[in-house]
Amino acid sequence: MGWHSWNVFEEEVSEKLVKQIADAMASSGMTGGVTGSYDFEEQDATTFAAWGIDYLKYHDCNAPGDMVSAFARYKKMGNALHKTSRPIVYSICEW
Repeated sequence: MGWHSWNVFEEEVSEKLVKQIADAMASSGMTGGVTGSYDFEEQDATTFAAWGIDYLKYHDCNAPGDMVSAFARYKKMGNALHKTSRPIVYSICEW
């Protein structure tokens, strides 16, 4: 589950809070299956747009470790988001 819990809750993150947020996500229709994006960028971008997502922070976790591959991956997701025609803020995280 990708969300910025630390930025909002800091040390107050708890099992109860995570379950409440998961329930809220499910009740609002954000149960479009498992998204993982690597090699599923278009599918996931379409899912995010359908959910009404307006911000995507995109990490390179579990992807090829070299910078050339990372940049290609970020471009692929950026293109997929653009194709949805939904204005989504796209934030990349390159460690």
